[in-house]
Amino acid sequence: LLAHEGLHQYLARFFPDPVPAWANEVLATQFEAFDLDGPFPTFTSRRNYFRRNNLRELVTAGQDGLIPLVDLLSMDAGQAVRGIRYGSRAYYAQIWSLVLFLMDGSAPAACQDGFRRLLADLGTERMKMAIRAQRVTTSDSAGMSDGELLFRHYISEDLSATDREYRAFAEALLR
Repeated sequence: LLAHEGLHQYLARFFPDPVPAWANEVLATQFEAFDLDGPFPTFTSRRNYFRRNNLRELVTAGQDGLIPLVDLLSMDAGQAVRGIRYGSRAYYAQIWSLVLFLMDGSAPAACQDGFRRLLADLGTERMKMAIRAQRVTTSDSAGMSDGELLFRHYISEDLSATDREYRAFAEALLR
């Protein structure tokens, strides 16, 4: 918990512009599991058993268990904690597994490349400009959150296909 919250503090302090909620939480969940070798941590995100067990509950619940990607990208932790539409365990389990999907070779190469570009631009003027550009070039962007626009710009415009690929990954992750 301290490592998770510490990353939020780091992003707030050292990044010039706010990081959209899903991206902020995606990064923070990667610091929740670690081994200590003396005073030095080795982060072991895949061994985050707390998040893995929560993900198992969601996947076991079937199609209605996982939060649709479009909803996940527009949520923030406050909505999850308050249980607005989806609970915090579902939100954090999916955020945790989404970054594994984007980083470990399971997502299409274009999505992985886009995620790396997003990480390089995170909290910068380039990221703000990317969100603005996506809003201008997307016909139905008025109802989209900055988080969804960010994902569409950097990772994939086709949220339905990415959602299907992510769901298959989430099931495979639990085997």
